[in-house]
Amino acid sequence: MASLSKAPLLLSAITLSIAAGLALWQSLLAERMHAAKDAYTARLQAQVLPDSGAFIAQRPLDAFSTARDYTQGSVIRSTTPRGYSGEIVLLIGTTPSGHIRALRVLSHRETPGLGDRFARDQGQWYAQFEHHTTATLALSRDGGSIDAMSGATVTSRAIVEQARTALERWHTPIDTHD
Repeated sequence: MASLSKAPLLLSAITLSIAAGLALWQSLLAERMHAAKDAYTARLQAQVLPDSGAFIAQRPLDAFSTARDYTQGSVIRSTTPRGYSGEIVLLIGTTPSGHIRALRVLSHRETPGLGDRFARDQGQWYAQFEHHTTATLALSRDGGSIDAMSGATVTSRAIVEQARTALERWHTPIDTHD
């Protein structure tokens, strides 16, 4: 009977030890995880607007913002909550005249193996966005030239609509003739 009264104490001690171990593990990995996320973001920023490091470093991109260099263009970070499974964060590089230079998905919560194919495809699907402006950016079924990814129409539409919204909201063409 006495051993039964010690069981809750033993269970509590084990639970506290595990919780402390997990907290310690998290604190040890937090800096490495943050550094890895920053490196990934920097790599994608270089893909959407090469040689953008100097002016991006001066103004870090937050939830919905833009950083621009009047000779190179802009990098826009934009978030849409309308993906099939939730939030999708985009990085969009633009030319000084307002055309999309490149678009990449920074993060998402789409279904692995189905809705996340766009995040693994760093080639053909993203290439469809190049040279588009707000006037020409639309899925082919909506009269545009961007093909939705098969099985991921909701995600494709969310990305296209958010890219157009980001361009409309944050990009005004830069007059390069001054």
